[in-house]
Amino acid sequence: MENYSVGDTVFVVKLNESPSEVGREINPKNYKVLPAKIVSIYKNEIKIELSKGRRQRIGNGQFFKYEVEAEQYCYKLANDIWRKKCAEKILLDPPEQLLPNFQPRVTGNPLRAAERNVAFGAQGNVWGSEVNEQKIIQVIAMTFEDIEILIGILEVLGFMNDYAKKLLGKYFIVELNSLFSLLTKLSTLNKDYEQNDYQDLMTKIKNLEQKYKFRFIRDKIAAHKDSNIDLKSYVEVWNAINQASLNEYWLMFVDHIEKVLMKYYQHEKKLYFLMRQQPLNGVIATTGKGDSYIPFSNIEV
Repeated sequence: MENYSVGDTVFVVKLNESPSEVGREINPKNYKVLPAKIVSIYKNEIKIELSKGRRQRIGNGQFFKYEVEAEQYCYKLANDIWRKKCAEKILLDPPEQLLPNFQPRVTGNPLRAAERNVAFGAQGNVWGSEVNEQKIIQVIAMTFEDIEILIGILEVLGFMNDYAKKLLGKYFIVELNSLFSLLTKLSTLNKDYEQNDYQDLMTKIKNLEQKYKFRFIRDKIAAHKDSNIDLKSYVEVWNAINQASLNEYWLMFVDHIEKVLMKYYQHEKKLYFLMRQQPLNGVIATTGKGDSYIPFSNIEV
């Protein structure tokens, strides 16, 4: 094996024995780089001696001449494992919200009304353009569905680079801001909600905005892109887009909206939130919609 001799020091990567949490092998920080001495050289592998005299044979690509190379390999090794886990997830247990409509379903989401195997169901006063409480609840449910799909995409594509995940996080923030705007509009139509529950929401939003500035992110780099931002601000807002911040905001809205639905809109909750999760039992297919729907690509799923 060229460039190596018996007695040379090389560097190898090992998974830490602890902590033993599930999924630790996908985190590069759970690997360590160890020095080892070459004791034998073969055609496509070498035998190394680690501390305490432990010996083992390893193949090409698993040992490195420089420590920094081994440190970089920790990231590749962890990501290779993560990609395999994501591939298994896609094949064996994909998020249901990402799958095509293999069975007929009811939806109150007007964006999905013309899809294959979808039957649209909604209250009569939401079919037009008039703004009312029921229409707002319908659009809140639509926004919930959009966010749940984003969560599913992040789940099966977790191995993506950070920039790709933060780009999806930007869209997530746009949808979270949409929820706040919709609830603000609802407060102008439901005075009981405005005087009670909405005030509690405002308190929580102010606290979260102090930490994460999602409104600023939406206005400056998500829904719009402004050029009047300095480098320090770019870094700060980009750092704020992460799994923990998105999850904290999202769970706050989930809890708040669940309470609002149970208190004021139980019928709408059933129609727009619960029914969309259930297949139409006993129905083989919905009526064909002809050319009323244009799929994303020329392959309809």
